[in-house]
Amino acid sequence: MTNTFKGRSNNWTRGLSVTNLTNKARFFFFEIDFPFIEAHHRKIVETYAKYGIDLLIHRSFNGVHYLSSSLLSKQGWKMVLSELQEINPKFPALCLRMKPNKYPNEESIWYNKSVAVYNNENPEMTNSLELSQLLNKMFGSKFKGMVHTELKFVNYKMPFITAKHLDIQTYLNHVR
Repeated sequence: MTNTFKGRSNNWTRGLSVTNLTNKARFFFFEIDFPFIEAHHRKIVETYAKYGIDLLIHRSFNGVHYLSSSLLSKQGWKMVLSELQEINPKFPALCLRMKPNKYPNEESIWYNKSVAVYNNENPEMTNSLELSQLLNKMFGSKFKGMVHTELKFVNYKMPFITAKHLDIQTYLNHVR
């Protein structure tokens, strides 16, 4: 694993890059922020399922993160992004924060709810062993990884945002 940022300050956060250091395959991550719109959430979940991409969903402080250890070609990654980009056009989809380190007391929010969907039976898709292990350790999921990838972590600057979680929590409680 590599870390491209040498210094560290309070407004920097660590994220996992969609690219890896081993091969040309990419991961597909996505996020939605407040306001939480149920129709957007459903479209994201349906798009992951349409392409057979494994999915883990969890709350972040300011919205919902969608993670996957499934490996996609660059063309496949672009195709999925093109279907979802209108939902959150400001999300660059190049990396996503993986640790609960952005805000005070976030840990209880970060791990509050996770939902995992597994498409490992699809012989055309395969998962990163290393990212599967990381997600399984962090979230208790059961992803099965087959391909070795060297994960690439990056640090980037984050603005401080105050958020409310009631709309997301209400929806996630409803789908349990």
